[in-house]
Amino acid sequence: MEKSIILVFFVLLAFCQVFHARPPLTQDEIKEAPYVDYFDELSLNWLDSASFKENLRAEKQKYLLSIAQRRRAMMAKRFKMA
Repeated sequence: MEKSIILVFFVLLAFCQVFHARPPLTQDEIKEAPYVDYFDELSLNWLDSASFKENLRAEKQKYLLSIAQRRRAMMAKRFKMA
């Protein structure tokens, strides 16, 4: 019973997505559409700061080390099981 309710829900959701979707643009519509650069108005001066780059580099290194440690742990478990 629950599976059929969930199935009906997903079918209705897919139906709504199909009929509310915007049709693809034609080449003429693309040429007429104004180009908007949303990032021109943002002031991203803090991205150029040295401290931001150092923090970003440190966080990236921490992330990569954690991934490497997880991978090593997974490989160790695999070889112990085999």
